[in-house]
Amino acid sequence: MKNTYNFQEYNLITYLDRKKHSSLIFILLMIGIIYIIYSFNFYMYDKEILIKDNGNYRLILPSEKIDSVVNNKYVYINNKKYKYNVKKIDGTFENINGTIYQSIILDLDYNFKSSVKDVYFLKYKKTLLNMIIDTIRGG
Repeated sequence: MKNTYNFQEYNLITYLDRKKHSSLIFILLMIGIIYIIYSFNFYMYDKEILIKDNGNYRLILPSEKIDSVVNNKYVYINNKKYKYNVKKIDGTFENINGTIYQSIILDLDYNFKSSVKDVYFLKYKKTLLNMIIDTIRGG
């Protein structure tokens, strides 16, 4: 003859099953969070203004952003990626409210009818872990 379970034993068995499942869900959740922190890249872009000047494309930037534009090779206009080359970096400086601006002339395969256009340059690409570390360091 079989032993029948009483309600206390049944509740104990279901409690232990739920506890086992909740620990498994917690472990999978932690693995998912660690995967997100280490693997996904987040992209930050700088918005700049591109000026069409006698067939050339000119950017007027603060001098600390010159290196990032020279090192990049792609610009995003209307959510499309275009390749560019730096033709010339003007040696003229302008001091506006304590910020020094410099002009860059780009060789870009894009035609637009207006004389001013908003463009986006890749500022940096980092994982979430690197962003948290930079925030903690204060940079």
